Amino acid sequence: MSNIAIEENNKFYVYVYLDPRKPEEYSYDNFRFEYEPFYVGKGCNNRYKWWLRNNIKWHNLHFRNKIMAIRKSKGEPIIEKVVENLSNDEASGVEMTLINGFGRRDLGTGVLCNLTAGGDGSSGRIVSEEVRRKISEGNKGKSRNVGKNHLRYGKSNTLEQKRKISEATSGEKNHNYGKPMRDESKEKMRKALCGRKLSEEHKRNIRIGIKGRIHKLGCMCCCCRNKRGEQIVSEEIRKKQSDARKRWWKQRRATTSD
Repeated sequence: MSNIAIEENNKFYVYVYLDPRKPEEYSYDNFRFEYEPFYVGKGCNNRYKWWLRNNIKWHNLHFRNKIMAIRKSKGEPIIEKVVENLSNDEASGVEMTLINGFGRRDLGTGVLCNLTAGGDGSSGRIVSEEVRRKISEGNKGKSRNVGKNHLRYGKSNTLEQKRKISEATSGEKNHNYGKPMRDESKEKMRKALCGRKLSEEHKRNIRIGIKGRIHKLGCMCCCCRNKRGEQIVSEEIRKKQSDARKRWWKQRRATTSD
């Protein structure tokens, strides 16, 4: 395949509309926003600006009303491209992941104005019985792009696609790169995780995952020793670990004495 064909296939991106009136931390997986997200979409070229035009025919009234309310308050929606240079299938996968993660207003599961589950078509959209009847009558005798005939039926991202998505959202390419997490958000996460009990299977998977790793500060546990019991951390790491433990005990004694 030529370089031109590759560039043409990887021209898609995923974008998110944010409400500037609602500064609050929202995060899911590797994605984090400092304002409330209210729409997730995918496209290429200038698709992300399409919804800001005044002469379009709206099908999503929730989305339209949200943009109008923001403009009424003398503002404009914040638009962030969260992932770029993807194929259509990869962009569809990211879009569906974000919609599922942040939830939809029409389903009562989240904050997004999206009416579908994402990807191609109108998968997941809720319509009235009257609309269903009209669609059914209009589709009689036609081949339908649903179920096993749907474009993404039974599909999942390959390891290569997952790797590309990971690379596109890691480090400086991540839209949250360099943005410190607010103390309020940290406290919410702490409360959400406080008292959480892990299943035995989860604990076992963690043990398997860290087996043989060297911790950042180093430690004296079996993870930092080889099979012969020899220490595999450097003197510098051992010193950092020792200093960290001393600081921790000093702070604890000071707190206890108070």
